[in-house]
Amino acid sequence: MKHLHKLLVLPLVLGLPLTASASSIIFPSTGGKASSMAGAWVAQGDDLSVMDHNPAEMVRFDRYGVEGHYTAYNYSASFDPDPIVGIGDPPAATNTGDFVNHIPNFYGLFPVSERWRIGAGLFTPVGPRHTYGDSGAQRYMVQQAQVQLAWITVSAAYKILDNLAASLSLDTAYVSAYQKIGLGLFPGFRSFDGSIIVEGGGIQIPRPKVGLLWDISPEWHLGFVGAPGMDLNIRGTISADVPQVGFDPETATDEVVASQRYPSEARLGLGWTPGNFRAEAGLRYYRWSEYKEQTINLTNNNIGGFEIADLSVKKDYRDTVAFQIGGGYRFLRDHEVRAGYAYDGQAPSNSSLTINDFDAPKHILALGYGYDISPKWQVNVAFNHSQMEERRVTDSAHEAIAVLGTPPAMGNGLYKWGVQTFSIQTGYWF
Repeated sequence: MKHLHKLLVLPLVLGLPLTASASSIIFPSTGGKASSMAGAWVAQGDDLSVMDHNPAEMVRFDRYGVEGHYTAYNYSASFDPDPIVGIGDPPAATNTGDFVNHIPNFYGLFPVSERWRIGAGLFTPVGPRHTYGDSGAQRYMVQQAQVQLAWITVSAAYKILDNLAASLSLDTAYVSAYQKIGLGLFPGFRSFDGSIIVEGGGIQIPRPKVGLLWDISPEWHLGFVGAPGMDLNIRGTISADVPQVGFDPETATDEVVASQRYPSEARLGLGWTPGNFRAEAGLRYYRWSEYKEQTINLTNNNIGGFEIADLSVKKDYRDTVAFQIGGGYRFLRDHEVRAGYAYDGQAPSNSSLTINDFDAPKHILALGYGYDISPKWQVNVAFNHSQMEERRVTDSAHEAIAVLGTPPAMGNGLYKWGVQTFSIQTGYWF
């Protein structure tokens, strides 16, 4: 039973949210307009979602405003595993979009003076969710997993000169994670009925974010935003319901404290707004090298009569760079069409890839349409498709999750993933 402690704490590791993955893969960009330009919204953005992309752009607004954004996303994923020595060729695992995840966003802006703007936003994605059967290639035997996030932004922007502005924001996140995992004694197979449930939540300390906006000319704009990496601590419980080995929910419960590192982020955009046209090209950089280790501390160190040790898990992620480009054209004065494309690199290395960490180079295509119902009221819609390149993994690291036998390499095989999002937003200006 020497690996039992690692099997019990592993679900919490899987349940922790990957913030940068969430923002760049599943949620390519927040806001209907920004989404329709594939996230190229750092230098010429003109709605309140700039609080997430570059809050210095708030100086463009001279009225009170409120906006509501809603995004629905649906995805399909598959993993075709390589054969396991001594076991054979497991069946492929799929996780299709038989449910829709919902992402509401809300923003408000207040012009304090001619040069000062303050605003606040709430970003609340529900997901990502995973649901698998009791058997299959995932081998972690994840049956259900869900992450919920509440991301609150408070921003202030100041116009230093007529063509130069700076901003400071504080981002605070609360996350809750739930995961149910089936327990097996042998690698890749359920050998008896039983499950482990992990539930937890945590708050990220406020993360500062700095933005700059330089209007080089009436038509050319340069934007920059940067934020440091921050720690997120999650407190939760692990409960085991495995009567065959004496674990039941009444006695097999422990408290857990886990921590992980959010990456540093920097974005740079060059915008062009001649007449009825708009365009922007930008780069986004995540410094993943700070995301190295998750530390799991079991506060009681006893579950179901077994002493279990604390655990540190290495997550060997790579720094990533994304290229984003988008454009729009306003016609008939009140109508605008937009389109965009982004290329986003992969973060997890082969050694870190698992069924819950689908990741490879991504191509993001976007389309959008906007209509000004009145000078005070606007509506925008957007469609976004993210296609991950097929990724074959042949040298993933072994994970010690088997109680008996030699644990297999958990990530070897062929990965595929595609995500579709639909966004609608409306704003009103007083």
